Amino acid sequence: MSNQVDPNQVLKTWFYRSVKLMVFVAIITTFYLIYLDAWVQQKMSGPKWQTPIKVYARPLQLYPHLYLNPQELISELKLLNYRKSTSVREPGQYKQNDEMVTFYRREFVYVDGAVLPQKVRVSFENNRVTDVETYSQNQWNQEAISMLEPLLISRESDDNNEHREIINLATVPEWMIDTLITVEDKNFYHHNGISPFAIARALLANIRAGRKVQGGSTLTQQLAKNLLLNDSRKSYIRKIKEAFIALILDYRFSKDAILEAYFNEIYLGQNGNNGVHGFALASKFYFDKPLAELERHEFALLVAMVKGPSYYNPLRQQKRALARRDLVLQLMVSDNVIDNKEYEYFIQQPMQVVNKVGQGKSRFPSYMQLVMRELKALQLPEQHEANGLLVFTGLDPVLQKNYEKLFNRSIKQLEKQHKLQDINGAVISLSLDNASISALVGDKHANSFGFNRALDANRNIGSLIKPAVYLTAL
Repeated sequence: MSNQVDPNQVLKTWFYRSVKLMVFVAIITTFYLIYLDAWVQQKMSGPKWQTPIKVYARPLQLYPHLYLNPQELISELKLLNYRKSTSVREPGQYKQNDEMVTFYRREFVYVDGAVLPQKVRVSFENNRVTDVETYSQNQWNQEAISMLEPLLISRESDDNNEHREIINLATVPEWMIDTLITVEDKNFYHHNGISPFAIARALLANIRAGRKVQGGSTLTQQLAKNLLLNDSRKSYIRKIKEAFIALILDYRFSKDAILEAYFNEIYLGQNGNNGVHGFALASKFYFDKPLAELERHEFALLVAMVKGPSYYNPLRQQKRALARRDLVLQLMVSDNVIDNKEYEYFIQQPMQVVNKVGQGKSRFPSYMQLVMRELKALQLPEQHEANGLLVFTGLDPVLQKNYEKLFNRSIKQLEKQHKLQDINGAVISLSLDNASISALVGDKHANSFGFNRALDANRNIGSLIKPAVYLTAL
């Protein structure tokens, strides 16, 4: 009697085992997706990033009879990166006509809340302010006092490797959103987080080229990778997890919420050891402007860098970055984000970026040492990392820069006059109006983060104390 195997029985056994395996995989996948869904909601609903402590100078208050000349006001406007213009129509612009300065103040947040944009005109005579006027309802109106936004002097964070400036999507111009979608994900509003067609097209192109020449990731997948996975390893398992997270993101959150997170998360270069994250910070890093003030060709460059911040770095790879920027402009005109006339104008514009690589977090190290000591002595609210903290100081930035410049010059003159070396010292300026410190220099090298003579040098003041003692007695 032969032991023949029934083919039908083998097929039936194989079928049942396959079904059991599929059911098991489906159950495991379902439980994994439930876990992943809860994890994504927790990550997206809570604080996504550590909000930095922003330290500001004092806001310049303008009022009649203030001792101030036009050039001092212009100096402050330049520190705030206001642009000279023949016609002041937008925030961030100014013009000067003899003894009159007109500027369009930007919106900013102060102690009492948001301060709205405002067109301001200041008149001078004999180094004093004579009139302060604001423009509203098609006419100039006299004001008792107006305020210029304070200069950001430092952005402090416990996370030293990632810097960003968090913005609300409502403040982003519509054409910027259209540009990003045109270049990175045309079907963003029509897919469910992943685009099978884009993945298939990229896979086919990569097979034909024998290497990776295209990517099929949507904006949602890029956000999943950068914000939630934080994993640069390339593997099929990671790509599958990325796709699952993208599907959950699209199901649980609105397109605007995904775009807002993307605008704040995207990596766009490196400033020393610190990553530049988000379009808002990249705008200030590369162009010294708020995001809303960028022109089309400038934002096109930032979008061009999304594909490869190092490969298309405009500070090191000018030709490559310019070619990529021009390609983005072509895509913008083909998708009607800009018209042909605008394209012809913007394509001719030079790629002008500000080289800020290597700069420290603080513009005025000596003064910031004082601020950080006072902050450590305070009991900050526990939620300041999640909600952010705005610190307004008494620093006069124009006075501070002048002291730094003149102090160094005076030290050099003393060394030359007396044939000495290694002379050093300190400068402190106090405001009589509010008893704050207006300027502080702790070393002849203004950018030094070392020993601060204004704070730490102990000297016997000798007879210098006598006037104060005698005045008290008298």
